[in-house]
Amino acid sequence: MSNEVRGFIALTGGAAGALDAIADADLTDQDYAFGVVAGVQHCYWYDDDSGVAENSPYVIAPDDVGAGDGRWILSGFQPAFSHVIVEATGGQTITSGSPITIQYNSEIKDLLGEFNTGTYTFTAIYAGYYLVTATILSDVENWGAGSSLILTAVPSVATPIAGIRPLQPDTNSKQASGFVSGGIYLTASETLHITVYSTNSGSIDLSTSSNRLDIHRIA
Repeated sequence: MSNEVRGFIALTGGAAGALDAIADADLTDQDYAFGVVAGVQHCYWYDDDSGVAENSPYVIAPDDVGAGDGRWILSGFQPAFSHVIVEATGGQTITSGSPITIQYNSEIKDLLGEFNTGTYTFTAIYAGYYLVTATILSDVENWGAGSSLILTAVPSVATPIAGIRPLQPDTNSKQASGFVSGGIYLTASETLHITVYSTNSGSIDLSTSSNRLDIHRIA
């Protein structure tokens, strides 16, 4: 089936002329749609494999797809660069010996609605190169010799980004930190989360501040 170009005069609402009123059954992967809404030009392409959450105007789901796949993705006339800043403020307990997902539960900025503070996961709307930077800080804890907190940025497809391994002193009543930063290519709908691996002999708690994740699409 050849691709088609559609027109629309509204993004959502399901009425005639709305982008979300175009039935998924009538669409083909890579169809395009152009329209002017409230004086602003919009260009979308249809991704029949995408199941990311609807987030107007960046992602529009046809009304008939329900929980299924198929999304209109904003492109063309408007820039849509990811800009995510979240923090972990819950004083999460980190056990030793296995990677633990950091619970970034507080959203400061999420331009495209790509971060889920319930699952602590970032889902890329657009394919591209992303800069990921994460930091954590523990509470005052007791540390064994050579203990450390190792952060890793874990994508669902791409190679993980390994953080540095800062050694903690063989002492008590100290705070420890962890850090990871790097560029990564993510495909559309690929997910990413941050894990921490503690080599301390006992569990530790994170502080309720200074635990931050920044994700920016740079190209």
